[in-house]
This record gives sequence, C-alpha cells and structure tokens, in this order.
Amino acid sequence: MSFNAANSYGQDLNESTAGRSKIISCRFTDVEQLTEFLTYSQMQIMQLSCGSFQSEFLGLQIGDLYFTRITANQSVQAIGPKQQGYLTFSLVWAAS
Repeated sequence: MSFNAANSYGQDLNESTAGRSKIISCRFTDVEQLTEFLTYSQMQIMQLSCGSFQSEFLGLQIGDLYFTRITANQSVQAIGPKQQGYLTFSLVWAAS
C-alpha cells in the first residue's frame, strides 16, 4: 500500500523524515471517484442503497504504518484482493 497514488492530495507532515510521514484527506460525491482514488487496493466498490453519495477518506502514514478511515453515507460493498505483505484490521460500524 502506498499513498503515492494519491500524491496530489497529500502533504508531508515533516520533511525531516524524508517524506515518510503524510496525511491525506479527500471527499467524494460519486462512488466511482472513490473507487478510482483507491486504485492501489484494486477494490471494486458498489453502492447498494439509493440516494446521493457522500464519502470521506482520511489517511495517515507514519513510516511503515498506515491508518485509514473511510466513511460513506450510503451502504456500499467493497470486494478486492488481500494486500500482500500487510496486516489489515478493520472495524465496520453501521448505523440503522
């Protein structure tokens, strides 16, 4: 995984760490925009519920650690391959 795919959205937090710390924040109004942004993950994302789509991506890279938070106001399904060489932990919260 790398935030290099999203370089135009990110900024270095501390240039003294040779660009190894980055924070990225993006908002999307279309599920296709979100899917295109996440090309590094090779995920297929489908909107399952009707209505206008709003999503937000927040990513933080500190050295070799990556933290991401993705929210959406509609139900979505994300399918994709496991990222090789990475341990992934997910929390899925659903509001009824």
